Amino acid sequence: MGFVILSLGCPTSNVHTGLFSSIAAHPVNALLEVGMKGTINTDNRLMSGVSQTSELLALVEHLNWGWKQIAAVTLNAIDAGFGDESRRRSRYRG
Repeated sequence: MGFVILSLGCPTSNVHTGLFSSIAAHPVNALLEVGMKGTINTDNRLMSGVSQTSELLALVEHLNWGWKQIAAVTLNAIDAGFGDESRRRSRYRG
């Protein structure tokens, strides 16, 4: 792969656990702007009552995300997935 992909956060859980005061205060935009390759995750779906869709929607609503940011973290997740790299790339980047 040539680079490391990390979780940029689980926005709702990060707020629920007190890591950040609000989703608007989450540093995910700053991390992406400096070139971090990361994903957005749900963490504790049942406790926080979230889904992958609701986490991305929260970023759209509170951090002005658009398709560019959503596509970036989604493609990063695909790159970080298990399985043959050439198959993943041909399916999703081809």
